[in-house]
Amino acid sequence: MSYKRTRKKKIALTAFLATSIYSSILFTAGITVGYLATRFFYKRYIENGPLKLIFIDIRGQKFHLHHWIIGILMVTFFLMAGWKSELPKFLWGIIFGMILQDIYDFEDWHKVLAKEKAA
Repeated sequence: MSYKRTRKKKIALTAFLATSIYSSILFTAGITVGYLATRFFYKRYIENGPLKLIFIDIRGQKFHLHHWIIGILMVTFFLMAGWKSELPKFLWGIIFGMILQDIYDFEDWHKVLAKEKAA
């Protein structure tokens, strides 16, 4: 990763956290916990452990189910169910921390679709 890209990511992360602190300390704490927990989980169980990345096969296409997608699906479900105000800001922060970790730490976060190789 180039220095310029790393610098942009650090500036974006700082701006994001500053905005979230303005919104709520509990939300920011949730983001921090969600980010660190997801990072620990990935390093411990996926990168060095028994778990593998999640791929869904549909008609010769492989969809990589990144955890930012899982987080977006969770947010969508909670909003559609009308649970926006029932969930604590800390829990919302944890979900957004999980999303942030995937986008911030991985350069391939946007690569969702891959064609299945013919056998």
